[in-house]
Order: sequence, then C-alpha cells, then structure tokens
Amino acid sequence: MHEKTLQDCYCRWDDAQVVIGNGRIERAFDLSGGMPRPVSLLDRALGREWTPPGARRFLFRLPGMAEEPAESIEIECDTDDRGGLSGRFLRCTLRLAFPACTVETALRVHPGVPAVSMAHSVRGRPGRTDREEPDVRQWRECRAEATAMLGSEWPRPDTVESIPLPGGHLRARAVRFYDATDVFNTLVREEEALLYVRGYEKLQGNLLFLEDAAGPGGLLVIKEAPTVVGQLRYPGCDFHTARADLLEVRGTGLAAEELTPDVPLPCYGSTVGVFDPAVEDGDEALRAWYDAEDLHRPERDVYILSNTWGNRSLDRKVQEEFILAEIDRAAELGVDVCQIDCGWQEGAVIDPETGAVDTGGAFRQLNPGFWRIRLDRFPEEFRGIQRRAEERGVRIGAWFAPDKEDDFADWEPDRDVLLDLYRRFGMRHFKIDFVDIRSKLGEARLVDMLEGVLRESDGEVAFQIDLTNGHRQGYFHTTHVGEIFLENRYTDFCNYYPHYTLRNLWQLSKYVPSRRLEMEFLDLDRNPGDYPDDPLAPHHWSPDYAFAVTMVGSPLAWMEMSLLDEAEVGSLKPIIAACRRERERLFECAIWPVGEEPSGTSWTGFQALHPDGGGYLLLFRELNERGEDGFRLRGLRDCRLDLELLHGDGFESDGRVDADGCLTVALARPRSFAFLRYRQ
Repeated sequence: MHEKTLQDCYCRWDDAQVVIGNGRIERAFDLSGGMPRPVSLLDRALGREWTPPGARRFLFRLPGMAEEPAESIEIECDTDDRGGLSGRFLRCTLRLAFPACTVETALRVHPGVPAVSMAHSVRGRPGRTDREEPDVRQWRECRAEATAMLGSEWPRPDTVESIPLPGGHLRARAVRFYDATDVFNTLVREEEALLYVRGYEKLQGNLLFLEDAAGPGGLLVIKEAPTVVGQLRYPGCDFHTARADLLEVRGTGLAAEELTPDVPLPCYGSTVGVFDPAVEDGDEALRAWYDAEDLHRPERDVYILSNTWGNRSLDRKVQEEFILAEIDRAAELGVDVCQIDCGWQEGAVIDPETGAVDTGGAFRQLNPGFWRIRLDRFPEEFRGIQRRAEERGVRIGAWFAPDKEDDFADWEPDRDVLLDLYRRFGMRHFKIDFVDIRSKLGEARLVDMLEGVLRESDGEVAFQIDLTNGHRQGYFHTTHVGEIFLENRYTDFCNYYPHYTLRNLWQLSKYVPSRRLEMEFLDLDRNPGDYPDDPLAPHHWSPDYAFAVTMVGSPLAWMEMSLLDEAEVGSLKPIIAACRRERERLFECAIWPVGEEPSGTSWTGFQALHPDGGGYLLLFRELNERGEDGFRLRGLRDCRLDLELLHGDGFESDGRVDADGCLTVALARPRSFAFLRYRQ
C-alpha cells in the first residue's frame, strides 16, 4: 500500500483500491473490476457512512467510453497549487486505458476542507454521441429510466459522477444559477424535493444539498460547470436521482465527436462534501471549498476599479487626455485602478455611425495589427498614462477580447498581447470580454491563455471575466482564473437601479464569495428624465449609498468619473475612505447576506464575520416607513455588541443580540445605510 500526505490530507492506494481524505471526509474506491467503484463516503466528524453496503455501480461514464473495463489503470499522487492560484491540495491521478480512449481522473482534497473533488479529461478516437433523454413530462419513460439506472452497474452515458445513496428520508435542495446578465436579472433560484421511494428527480443547478431527516449529516454536491444557460451540450438536468438510492451528476459538456488522440479534453467536474445540518445548511462547507480553490491575495484582489463604459460614450472619448483626467479624478476619490475600455486598440469593433458592437472574432484576419495600440489616440502608447498613474498612485488596466475564431486558435498570440501590456506598462487588470465558448477544445485553450498570463506574471495579473453574454465560465467553473464582471447596467437603458445591484450581490453572496463579484455604481444624476414618476429611480439615492451597495463586493465605478460634480465627489470621498481603511480586515471575513431580500423597499444588508470573533455590519433601509427592524445574525446569541459607526447617519441600536440572534437597529431616514464595526 502506497501513501502520500499533506497536512491532514492523505491518500493510500494499491492496485485494488484508492482511499483519499482528510480529517473531515474520506472517500474510498474499489478498482478490482477495472473501473473505480465508490465503496465509502465517510463523514469523519459525525462518523456517518453515506455509501450503503454492497454498492456496485461504477463511478462515471464519459464520452468515448463503452461498457467495458479499462485495460490498465496507473496511479500517481502529488501536490499542487496551480502556480499559487489555489491553496495547495493533495491530488491522486488515475489513468485508465480503454480500447477507444484514455481517461485521466484527478481526485483532489484540500487540508481542512470537508470535500473531495474530481476532474476528468479524455483523449481518443472520435466517436458518436448516443444520448437520448426523455422529456421530463414523459414521466413513465423517466421512471423506467430511473429503474434501469438502479439495475445497472454502469452509469448512463455522459455521467460525471455516480453516487450511491443510503435511501431513507432524504430531502434535496438544488440551487440554479444564471449568468448572461444582459438577459437575466434573477441570478439564483432554488428548488426543493423529497426523494421518493418509487420516484425520481431531475434537478438543475450547480449545487445540490442533501439532508437526512432521520439521521445525522448532510451532503453537498457541486457540479463544477458553467450555469444552465452556459453549459455545452446541456442534457436538461444536472442532478438525476433514482428513488433515494442513487444520484448521477449529469452532463460532461463533451461530445464523442470532439475527441482527438492528441489532445486531452476536459469534462465538467464534481465535488462531494459533508456538513452537519445541526450547525449549518451546507453554505459554510461550500465556502471552505471555494476559498481553497480560489486563493485570495489581497495585494492583487482588493481594489476599487473604474471603467468609463457605463456612461455609454462607447469608444469615442478613449484617448490620452481623457484617460489622464480619469486618473486624476481616481486619485482624488481613492479609486485604485483606471481600466481603459474598448478603443485603445487599432482594430475596430464598434460601428461609428450606429454604435453597434461586433463581437464576432477573427480579429487578426480582419486586421493583422488589431491589438496594436492606436497611436492617434495614445501618441506615446501608454507611457504617458503610466507616468501619470504612478505619480498619482493609481494602477491601470485594459479591456481585451480573446479571438474565439476556430475555437480560440490564437490563444497564444492573445496571451502574448496581455503579457506585453503587463511587462511594458505595468497593466495588471484586464476585463475579458466577447467570450463565447462553443467546444471543449475552445474552453481548454481559453483557460490555457488565462493561466499562461497568470503564471508568467507570478499571479500579479487580475482578470475580470465578463458574464454578461455568450457561453462563459459561470460561477463554479475554473474559479481560480479571475473575478467576475457580473453585469452591464445603464441609466441610458433604465436597467440600472441601486436595489437591482444590491439584490444580485445579496442573492449570490450566500454561495459565491462576494469579493469575487465586481459590482457597479453609476453616476446617479444622468438621465433622470428617463425614469418618470419612479420613486426607486437612481437619482433619488445618494452617491455614497450607491457605492455602499457594492462595498462587500469588488466595487466598480461604472462611469466617467471626470464628469462628477462637486457634490457627487463630496458624497463619495468619505465612504470610499472608510472602505479603504477597513477593507483589508473586511476581506479577511466571511461575508453573508442578512435581513430581507432587497426589493427597493426592504431592510437588508450583510454581516462580515472575522476569525477573531468580531466583524462588520453593512445595513440598508430602503424606501419604507419602518424606522427600525431586526437582523438575525450568524454566530451571535444572547450577547451585547460594541458597535462603532464607520459611515452613515441616523443610526441607533443598543447592541443587544437576543436568544434568537436578532439585533434591532434604527435608521432615521429611508434610502439610508450604516457601515458598522462590531466587537463582543
């Protein structure tokens, strides 16, 4: 028996089995049948075994695989941290040689994290996709399908992972996410189901939480994939159960026709974790996994960024004098980064007559010098911009659109463009736009491009990955490559409201660390006449309120800051200063939504829990007549808090937290907020 360890993580293996885990979780796989077969899923903290005795179903079935065992299995174990982008993890890699393909399955576990993750890649001869899913309305066919699942040792084609379940009284909660935010504005939806002894469920989402009403413990299952609107070859569901005895994670994103013997193509991945429902509902286990996968580096990841596109002048103003004025205003306000949007490059993507944006790609075919700096707008390239930024203590960045033609075939030249901007002008913040992933080869190349820049810059570059349109990575796929540019919102189109932004951040922050979400605040005085008789219109709110909405995320000044008037600057400077003073400690905290869901008329906010037991509260009174309200807080019961007001006015509270964890607060005016630090 071989063994390798990393802190509390361990992996033991021989020709017949693999056991991998840490102090919180352990998984075991039998290899004697020529395929991994899950035989144990142990919650070590609770002593709960989730795999029933005699489980005989194989672990996965990927495109290119037939119902036949591997001819050979090779195993190796190592540690990795993705070049410093993730926390270091222990990895066990299985290489399975089948007659028609070779599969590489990597199991990974992080120290102290109650979860084991799995990633597959496949190379081999192109095949034929044989996948017919009965419509969910065809309940007889679906029930027959579930019965057949229980009778076969092989998962159905296109199964990422097959998980035996113990039966009994299992309740499922699936969480479905949306990006393509140019279209969607409700980004989180939940669905619950009681797994029925004679039934099945086909559930959509990236997350599945299972709890046993008659026993201890819970399971967390993560499908590491884009959202339901972003996945390739989506099979109609992500989690398919047969009674309460079996769960399949469905949809690899890969088609057999795509396979090639030369290039391993990645499948979507999965993670299985454990939690104690008596203590939490699985979100803390999820957060532990997320924080380990996407390593937070404050010197790179904590900043306030500006981008002028929010004023809809498009690329017309993008030239040196304008950017210098933006840098000066950024320094005055305390904004860290000025990002130069589309228009700095020689290649054109915007029709000057209509303003239409061409996102088609094939940029170098249209213009071999597409990504050269436009010298009629920047005569010194970016040297003058760089000098002014260094003088004013501001960093600079740029917009970039990888060429998606021929499955991102130009990924290496694109990588080199970004590295050139980083090396010559110190640019470290790049918005990645126009992405539309249409194949697994294209996805692999895009990730290679991003990882290549990160690796060659020693992790100093920060990407903002645009999720507003197209097939993109979503919230739970390749999480280590960058932050999320969440949404385009404009007063010009009347689709910006402060409570819309707050609601999206509030909903997502339960499942996605809020620090990863770039959230916009706009120039509220623009286009007031386009919101007639609307009490929730942006111009009714103060600039500092609009900034505070974004403060537990990654704030984005989505505006031309140089056009702000004296009153707007005066409103923004104190709240930005308060944010900058506290943000290093703030982002050491676990940040969670509290209060009501934002609606424009709610009491709502966030709680940030610091490891030392203190923390922060950011509380909002939207447009309502309730002068006070109660907030149920995490980890606090029967105590009195020492509350320090960092910004806001009209706040009152005696600091007493009752037996249910509720703190009562008052704010004197509607459309107001309080940023507080608390100590016990």
